[in-house]
Amino acid sequence: MGSKHIAIIKMGHGVGRDDTARLELIDKYGNNHLYFIFTSYFTYKEALEKMVDILTPYNLECFIFDYSISNSIAQDYLAQHLPDVPQHRYANGIRVKQITDLNKVGDDVHVNESTEVTAPFTRTFSFHSQLNINIGYKLMNPDAPIPVYNKVGDSGFDFVAMETVIIPPGGTALIPIGLAFELPTGLEIQIRPRSGISSKTKARVTLGTDDANYRGELKVNVDNITLPTYMVDKETMEIGFRMGNEAKSLTNEIVPTNEFVPLGSIIIRKGERIAQGVIAYVFKGNFFQKEELSETERGETGFGHTGV
Repeated sequence: MGSKHIAIIKMGHGVGRDDTARLELIDKYGNNHLYFIFTSYFTYKEALEKMVDILTPYNLECFIFDYSISNSIAQDYLAQHLPDVPQHRYANGIRVKQITDLNKVGDDVHVNESTEVTAPFTRTFSFHSQLNINIGYKLMNPDAPIPVYNKVGDSGFDFVAMETVIIPPGGTALIPIGLAFELPTGLEIQIRPRSGISSKTKARVTLGTDDANYRGELKVNVDNITLPTYMVDKETMEIGFRMGNEAKSLTNEIVPTNEFVPLGSIIIRKGERIAQGVIAYVFKGNFFQKEELSETERGETGFGHTGV
C-alpha cells in the first residue's frame, strides 16, 4: 500500500477568515507529510461524492477536520463511506482531538514527526458547487464603476478605461481602470482580454496578475498590433509614419482626432470596457531537487512533438 496519507478536510465559508490553524499545521508538517486539502464552501452532496472518489484509492492514516460547523455533515458522510479511516479535529495547528462520535470529543491525540507519513510536497484539491468570496476594493478614480458581473454564470467582471488613450501601430499603452483591490491571501485577479475586442480589432490586452499583496491601482496593458504604414519624405529621404487625423475605436468606428496621428492608430475612450478580471486560486509549489525525473512516453521531446 505504501506510505499513508493524512487527509485534511476544510469545509465552510471564508478562505482567509478561519484557515490560520490549517496553514500552521501545513507549515509545521508540510515537509514530511502529504496533505489532501478539500476546500468546499457549500456542503453539497456532489462535493462529498467527489471527495470520496478522490480519497478512496489512497492509504489514509486519518481525516483531520477543522472546527467548521459544516464539517459535521462531511464527517457523517465520510464515516459512512470510508468507515475504517479514523477522524480527528485540530486547533492552532498543534493539538488534535480524537472524535468518538459527531457530538462528543474524546481523548487528545497528537500528529507528530514520528507519524509514518512521508512525502516531499503538499497536494491540494479544491472544488465547489458555488463560491462567493468577499473582495475589498478602493475607488482610485471617482468615475470608476464598481465591479459587477453582468450575467449569472459570468467568470469575469469588466475593467473600464479611466482615460482616453491613442495607441499608434505597434505601440503599447498602460491604461488605468480606477480600482485597487484587497485580496485574501491565496487568491489573484487575472487580467484577461475581452473576446469581442480581440476578435474584432487589432487591440490586444496583455495577460496580467493582481497579486494579493498589491494595493495600487490596476492598469491594463494594451498593444496595437496593426502594421504601421510608412512614407518617404522626397526632400530629406527620411522614413516616417503616414499620418492622419483619425483613429479606429474599439467598435471599429473611424473617430476624428484633435491632432495628427499615425494611420492605423486605435483610440480607447474613457468609459469603454477594455478587459475583464477573473478571480482565481494561486497554488504554490514546494520545490525539491531530484537527480533524475520520472520517465514518460514524451520524455524530452519539445515543441511540435505531436506534429504540425
